[in-house]
Amino acid sequence: MKINKSNAPHKIDVVLPTYNGSKTIYDTLNTIISQSYKDFSIIIFDDGSTDETLNIVSKFSDERIEIYSSNENLGYPGAIKKAYSLSNATLVFFMAQDDYLADSALEDAVSIFDLNPGVGALTRPYYMFDQSIKKPVRYKKTIESKHVPYETISTKSDFTKIQLVLNTLDQLSGLCVRRSAVTKDFGNDVFTSHVIPFLSVLEGHKIGFMNKYTVAVRVNSSQCISEKNIYDISPVYSWLRVMDIVFHKDEFRIIKKDISKKFVCSNWIGLFQIRNYSGSPFKYLFREYWLMLKIQPLNLINPLFIGTMALCILIPRKNLITLVNGVKNHISSKFVKRISFIIDGKDILLD
Repeated sequence: MKINKSNAPHKIDVVLPTYNGSKTIYDTLNTIISQSYKDFSIIIFDDGSTDETLNIVSKFSDERIEIYSSNENLGYPGAIKKAYSLSNATLVFFMAQDDYLADSALEDAVSIFDLNPGVGALTRPYYMFDQSIKKPVRYKKTIESKHVPYETISTKSDFTKIQLVLNTLDQLSGLCVRRSAVTKDFGNDVFTSHVIPFLSVLEGHKIGFMNKYTVAVRVNSSQCISEKNIYDISPVYSWLRVMDIVFHKDEFRIIKKDISKKFVCSNWIGLFQIRNYSGSPFKYLFREYWLMLKIQPLNLINPLFIGTMALCILIPRKNLITLVNGVKNHISSKFVKRISFIIDGKDILLD
């Protein structure tokens, strides 16, 4: 069902899938509306919310907002795919219902695409917050040089730069694609649905990496968490399947192998999530361990891998959740570097 729709197509659309996001959607939508770049549409696709999400977004009078709703729940991957299909813009900027954008996020994205016709997708670093957006608890790295506003990366780039891109793809907000460069459709797995079309641009284009924090991601409020049995499908298997879909050509054989071994099967932090939040923690843990060892046997002699495995097996879930949250909020947050994040013209992270 279409609730309201703007008229002319724009160069860039923000697509925003929603589901029971009444606690966060107001603030998220405000940071989108307040962008310094003004010529865009906001396409909201609500996936059958049962709370006040639709009522909240419907009260916004901004003519750039288009609201669509579904009578049935399509699930997170289906909602993203549907929201994307409703856009007819050249550039599609993805946003989740519980995150924040800095004032210049869209302006920066459009500028990079305009200056680089060979760029088919754009990613960015982001920081994560828990109780307060003014208190980062973790962050994704930027390019080391502060004087480089962005960098373009291809399958032939140094792997450290490719990994820089991969490390940012776990979160939807702030990713942007040039529609004409996308060669693969969205997947059906929660964790990697958006990753397939994003990485598919590498078949003929480069990926831009913006060297600036324009997205703040809320911890433990992800729309994905609402999915039932979220870990029924292995996250490691999902990523390996992405490699098979995107890098199926023989020319990508080396990068496919490198990503599978050095990135997919070296992400031990995700094991804590499975242990703490899955319905069958030990069943799914050992499934992930086996896959990681199968693809990367050297994990067996890696102290970090062994240590993570031991913590997940030996510590009770309740205690492990407390431990992980404590590390995030009281230890990791102490090592977060100085980040600038501008909302409403003010650096909200400035002491």
